[in-house]
Amino acid sequence: MPTKYLDIRMSYKIFLIILIMTISLGIVGFSGYTAIKKIAANVQTMYNNRVLPIETLGQCRVLNKNIEANLLTLLSVKGDSIEQSYLEDAINHDIEEFDRLLTAFYNNCTDEPEQELTDGLLAQSRDYTYKVRTLLQIATGGEGKTAYSYYKENVKVQAKLIDDTLWQLVDRSQFLADRQNVEGQQLVSLFSTGILFMSLASGATAILLGIRITRKITHPVNQIVYHVEQIAAGNMNALSGYSPLNTKDEIGRLSRGFYHMSNTLKAYVQEIIAANDQILEMAYQDTLTGLPNRRFFVERLNKLFAESTPPSIAILFIDLDRFKFINDTLGHNVGDQILSAVAERMKVNLTNIDTLARLGGDEFILLYRDFTCQQQVSALAEQIVAVFDHPFASENKTFHITCSIGISLYPRDGTDLAAMLRAADTAMYAAKRRSTNSYQFYTDAMRQQMLLRMELETILHQALENQWFQVYYQPRVNIRSGQIVGMEALLRLPYNGAFISPTEFIPIAEETGLILPIGKWVLQTACKQNKQWQLKGLRPLRVSVNLSPNQFSQKNLLRQIEEILMETGLAPEWLELEITESAFMNKGAATLNVFASLRQMGVHISIDDFGTGYSSLGYLKRFEIDCLKIDKTFVDEIGRNRKDSNLADAIIRMGKSLNMTIVAEGVATQAQLTFLQESNCDQVQGYIFSPPVPPAEFELLVNKENLLNEIG
Repeated sequence: MPTKYLDIRMSYKIFLIILIMTISLGIVGFSGYTAIKKIAANVQTMYNNRVLPIETLGQCRVLNKNIEANLLTLLSVKGDSIEQSYLEDAINHDIEEFDRLLTAFYNNCTDEPEQELTDGLLAQSRDYTYKVRTLLQIATGGEGKTAYSYYKENVKVQAKLIDDTLWQLVDRSQFLADRQNVEGQQLVSLFSTGILFMSLASGATAILLGIRITRKITHPVNQIVYHVEQIAAGNMNALSGYSPLNTKDEIGRLSRGFYHMSNTLKAYVQEIIAANDQILEMAYQDTLTGLPNRRFFVERLNKLFAESTPPSIAILFIDLDRFKFINDTLGHNVGDQILSAVAERMKVNLTNIDTLARLGGDEFILLYRDFTCQQQVSALAEQIVAVFDHPFASENKTFHITCSIGISLYPRDGTDLAAMLRAADTAMYAAKRRSTNSYQFYTDAMRQQMLLRMELETILHQALENQWFQVYYQPRVNIRSGQIVGMEALLRLPYNGAFISPTEFIPIAEETGLILPIGKWVLQTACKQNKQWQLKGLRPLRVSVNLSPNQFSQKNLLRQIEEILMETGLAPEWLELEITESAFMNKGAATLNVFASLRQMGVHISIDDFGTGYSSLGYLKRFEIDCLKIDKTFVDEIGRNRKDSNLADAIIRMGKSLNMTIVAEGVATQAQLTFLQESNCDQVQGYIFSPPVPPAEFELLVNKENLLNEIG
């Protein structure tokens, strides 16, 4: 058989394999494309017919609540025609927007029960619009009592009916969405099975053909492999007995190419040596900033320590303040640009230093040597701080960055690398706690503070394991009747005959993650105790339990609460969860789902320490919140600071307009209590009535009819 014919046959066979694989991949790809189109259509249907309607219904509920809140505010306005006019416009606008959203929802209904519910809701909306406008006429006519009676008997009832119907529509839409989701899953399963089968069949065909051709190629290739192994072992003379094939097929071309490659291998070896030197240089350099990296810094410092008479050495540990916030909010691309700018500015402005390196993340470290006094190191630290006086630019935005610097000195703070780095790191955290954009030298006091923190962390582990924790209860008192209407469960840690302050151990529990088991234990204990009091015959009271930000972020939070309520037998209505504003800010959708689930469960929700965090009025409108707790810092200044008094009064009025229960924390004086009574606050909590007390003492308090008489 002619060689040329063999060449063609080999190429043809390889081409045949490629063609078969291409066709197989085309079939698989086309199937995948069809599957994606069908799945995308299913997702589009889900979004247009299920997700958007549910969002529209949620907007309708918010508008319904806004109308009712504005009506209540309008009924409380006396003789202020401008404010009345503004409220009327707002109510009419919300009614029109409600009708528009409801009409849009009706036009997109694809389910008969959904259309029937929507028909009923449209009729209810028309009736509600008529009653609201009738109420507006009565209210603007100056008949306040008549308007309020009409509101309670007609408008409020109709608003509740509309809200119930909206909930029914939400449930129906959710049911349809679940059904659509099941259809999508079935579709994905069907196409996945088909694609997998075709992929296996195509792969098997290609493998069998490949084996057939490989057998015709292996023999001449084995000869080449042998000589390759010889050359790889360093035997450059292996080609002396090798003659390349003179055929025109692919194997012949491979043989001649290998022979040519081997003859030029020596030149390539020289290039590899040069490249290896370059790689070695890169091993000591940070790729992002161009600064020396941790490895270089460690070897440089160890070299100085190894000298017979080491010079004076200072290590400055530099950490950017709140840099994680930039990465999390704007992305790592912006963060990397800022890090590069920081490194470049420090390289330009910091002279007469030994080494400036980047350890990783937003941490830099500087080696300063041959100084004569500590004041020179302080001057260098101030020079570093001054580098951050001007903002940094990235993507047409400017950022004001600050840093915290920890300084350790050799040999005062350590005589080896680990000790010096540990001391500088400790000092950096001390600087960060003191204030941003500052520096701190390492001291023995910092070491003691670090040891104390480690001891406290050990105590927390022991307390959790040995059940040392206790739960005390502080009453919440009705400001008018003086009767206890609720209580807050507060964690206490007894140790060596005294109590460790929560302000000391709670932050450590948060940092170490121990707050999760501790918080779960507090919730279990409070629910169990409340149920025991109810079984004992005490008047039912709602117990409020604080949730830390780490607890609120748990994925299994809802299941954990359900299990605790089921385990303790406490009805959900007698549990209130206190959540700080910072725990759920920037988590709008997730928070909305959690709050809705808790409300559906029957658990009450209160915002703790209101006014000290973001205090966004937007989330008060979006989220279903039962109670607003005014932070103690505002209450402390009542009667002494006019601004705080006005803020407290404004918070009370705003919360009540949103139908929230208002609780003032930390009430300690009669003057504070009087102000809160005059401001129409609902409940108070503080030492004026009782500090947090053990369960036995709290029982005695509950039996008292009027705590106002106790302080009179």
